Amino acid sequence: MKFINDNQLFAIMLTFVIGNSTIYPMGIEAKQDAWIAVLLALLMGIILVKIYLQIQASFPNKNLIEIIEVLLGRFITVPLGLLYTCYFLYISLLNLFDISIFLNSRLLEDASLSATQIMILMIIFYLLFLGIETMARFTEVITYFLIIPLVIIGIFLIIGSGELNFDNLKPILSQGLKPIIKVSFSQLLTFPFGDMITFLMVWHYLKSRDYLNEISFTSTIIGGILVCLSVINMIAILGVQLTKHTTIPIMSISTIIDLGEIIHGMDPLVAIILFITGIIKLAFTCYASVLSFITTFKIKKRKLVLIFFILTLILIANNSFNPVSFLIFLKDSPENYIQLIFELAIPIILLLICYKKKKKSV
Repeated sequence: MKFINDNQLFAIMLTFVIGNSTIYPMGIEAKQDAWIAVLLALLMGIILVKIYLQIQASFPNKNLIEIIEVLLGRFITVPLGLLYTCYFLYISLLNLFDISIFLNSRLLEDASLSATQIMILMIIFYLLFLGIETMARFTEVITYFLIIPLVIIGIFLIIGSGELNFDNLKPILSQGLKPIIKVSFSQLLTFPFGDMITFLMVWHYLKSRDYLNEISFTSTIIGGILVCLSVINMIAILGVQLTKHTTIPIMSISTIIDLGEIIHGMDPLVAIILFITGIIKLAFTCYASVLSFITTFKIKKRKLVLIFFILTLILIANNSFNPVSFLIFLKDSPENYIQLIFELAIPIILLLICYKKKKKSV
């Protein structure tokens, strides 16, 4: 059995929430109240994480697919496990496009999107090939010695730049609560907080579960607050309209920040944070997809499945999407409601069955 320690789990969950959540203006459909929508989604996200933790607590040494098999039987597990495999693969695909579009628009402008995606997937393949322990150690080192210091530096640079205009956040609640609730539930709950169901494929690797709840809630809350601060910065510096119509507003902000003769722009700092956190999230969603598949069909040769999944992602990415349609898809598609089936409906059913079985056993 392979193990993940408490510090590693905190690092993984924190970077997972941040991931690609700061690339786009989360909840901007709520206009200047987008930050309130993020906080509301965070509250709902905490409830989601609580549901996932309760399921894991009932079966501490099993992953999501194994739990489904215990509760629902083999007949249901095969189709549902395959659906979850596709779900995790789909989340991986969205993460892949987020990172590749970001890199192509800012860092690798002369490279083709296909070449960028293949480069990213080769990095992911290498991380997954090394295994969950290596991925956890890599995330721990990167988070504590690079991501967290850079985020702290970035916050101080933005505050010291004098570019923040909090009048852009007014008037508060000018449209009432309805649009905020709608955006929170239909968009922000699934991404990034609903994606945390991925950890039902990871938590069983924990060496000790003494602080699992505390670590999970703390990392989710801190990550959610950082996403909220990102949205506040976008609106306060760029305004609602410019934030809404800018492809990657966080990078526009990074070019504006100027501290006289000391620092001109934060592009490298922001680019490093977005790239690494995006890679880490993509690695764990890909891992969840592979683990879901091999658990469902009880396959021993994990590396062969890994190669197959990486090739599948390359084929789908290069034949089914383009950057423009992808961005429109993210904003207008009702797919978030479909995701809620996997992130909310099925977990609630599993939890209710857990409670029912416990009562019968008592």
